[in-house]
This record gives sequence, C-alpha cells and structure tokens, in this order.
Amino acid sequence: MLKSVLLAFAAAVSLSACVGSQPFVSSRSEAELERDADAVNRAERAERAERRAEDREEMMNAAEAVNRANRGRRVYILR
Repeated sequence: MLKSVLLAFAAAVSLSACVGSQPFVSSRSEAELERDADAVNRAERAERAERRAEDREEMMNAAEAVNRANRGRRVYILR
C-alpha cells in the first residue's frame, strides 16, 4: 500500500517537473482576450458604481433619519 502511494507520488512529481515550468499558451486570439478583459472591466465598473449608489442611499437615509429625529431642535455635533 505504502509502496504504491510512494510510486504514484513519485510519478506525479516527475510529471510536474516536466511540464511545470512551461508557460500557458492560450489558443485564443489577442482580440478575444482584449474583448473579454474589456467586458470584465465594464462589469467591475458597473458593480463599483452600484455599490457607490447604495452607499450614498444609505448615507442619505441616515441623514434623513437624523433630521426627522431632531426636527425643530438645534443640534450641534462636536468632533
């Protein structure tokens, strides 16, 4: 049992040494790669814009809640 495990491990190590240093060569064209990268960038930009809009909405809701709670009273916030 141990002998077969060691043999399998040695085979895996020797195979990884043969192909481990070879760089990955994509079969896709440069234009396809750029198009995919642009699509990812657009999606990330849209996600960040959505997150900023949500954060702004939360901030405005909090400010509105403070204004409703303190309506008609002078409140000074000291930092």
